[in-house]
Amino acid sequence: MPLIGNVVHPRKGGPNEGRWSQGAVLGMSLRQPRRIERVLGFAGSQALGDFICENVFYATIAQMAGADELTVIYRNDRPYKEYIVRCNATATRGVGFPLNDAIPFDWLDIGAYAPHVAPHEWWYEQLCHVPDLILTPSMSFVPSLLPDSATLRIPPAEVDALSAALVARGVPREGWFVGLHVREANYRYRPVVDVGRSSDPEAYLPAIRLIIASGGTVVRIGDPSMTPLPPLPGLIDLTRDPDLFPLHAFAFSRARFNLTTDSGPTSLSCGFHVPALVTNCFTPAIAFHAHDAVLLRRVRMKDGSVMHPGTPEYASKFPDLDLRFLAHGQTDTYDGAEIDAIVDNSPEEIVAATDDMLSATANVATWREAGQAKQVAPQQPFTWPPAYHAPRARVWAR
Repeated sequence: MPLIGNVVHPRKGGPNEGRWSQGAVLGMSLRQPRRIERVLGFAGSQALGDFICENVFYATIAQMAGADELTVIYRNDRPYKEYIVRCNATATRGVGFPLNDAIPFDWLDIGAYAPHVAPHEWWYEQLCHVPDLILTPSMSFVPSLLPDSATLRIPPAEVDALSAALVARGVPREGWFVGLHVREANYRYRPVVDVGRSSDPEAYLPAIRLIIASGGTVVRIGDPSMTPLPPLPGLIDLTRDPDLFPLHAFAFSRARFNLTTDSGPTSLSCGFHVPALVTNCFTPAIAFHAHDAVLLRRVRMKDGSVMHPGTPEYASKFPDLDLRFLAHGQTDTYDGAEIDAIVDNSPEEIVAATDDMLSATANVATWREAGQAKQVAPQQPFTWPPAYHAPRARVWAR
C-alpha cells in the first residue's frame, strides 16, 4: 500500500492505488508554509438561516485560504439543504447524509489499518479523507463579521425554468419586485420557539401597498402555516404552495431588495448579495453588507425606560446577548426579569424605511441578473481564526 508522506490510502486495491506514489501530496519543500488545498466543512444546523450562514462562512474561508476544493457535508433532514449547497458556488461537492445515518469521522482515518473505511470510492478519489482544514458550526460565526463574504448563486441551468415559473405565478418579467418574508411563531418544525423574533404580518400591509403604488410587485415567500394576507393586485403569495424552496430562493435572488425580519430568509437575501431591509431585529450583525439596512427592536424595561439595541447603554445592560450573537448568532437570550416588553417596529417606521430603500435602489428597474459569484481575495498568509469585523449594515433611524 503506497505511502504519501505519512498518509496512507486505506482502501487496498482502491482506484487511486496505481496513481498514488510517495511524495505525491507532500510535493513541496518542508521549509515552505503548508498551503491549504482542501477544506471540509460540516454544516450541522437544521435552521435555514444558520445553515445558509455556515455555507457562506465555509465558502468565504475556503476563498480566503486560496483552497482549490471545498466539500460541504450535512445531514439531509430538510428539503432546502441540498439546494442551498447547490447554490454554494464555491463548494466543489456537497454530501448529504440521511437522518438516521451517522456521519463517521472514522472516514478521516488515514492509517494503514483503519478499522472503518468509507464505502464510497469518490471519498478517496476526491481526497476527501485528507482535508487540510476541517470546519464545524462551532468554529463559524455570522458572515457579517468577516471582512467580506462569498456569494450564493442559483445554478445557471435552472434559471430559465425558475424564471418561467415565477412569471406563471403572476410576476411581470418586465419590471421590478420586492421579496417579502415575515417570521411567525407557528412554523411546524419550530413551533413557539424564539417567539420574541416573530412579527405580525399585518403590520407590513402599509409597506406592501407603498411598493405596489410605486410600480412594483411584492413576492411573499414562506411556508403554508403563515397567516394569509388579504388579496391585493400586485401581491404574489408563494407561501400557499409547499415544497417550492428553489422558486422562493430564486425570487429573493432577483428582487430589487428583500423586506425581511429576524429570520432565515434574511440570510438567503444576504447570501445572494441582494440588499435586505431587515425589520424587528436585535442587531445589525444579522445583515451582511453595507447596502443592507436594519430596523432594531426596542426593549422596554419594567421601570419604564426604553433600551435601544446598538447603543452603549444596551450593550452594557445585555452583554451576554451581544457575546452570544458574535459567537453563534443567538438573539433570543436575555434577562427577562427586568424586561416589560420587546417593542416591535411600527407600521409607520416600516413604511418610512421601505421608502428609503426604494430610493436607495432606484437604479434597479427590472429583475436582477446574476453576475459572477463573488471571489473573496485570498489572505497572504492565511491565518486562523479570522478576526471579527464590525457589522457593515446601516442602522435605520428617522
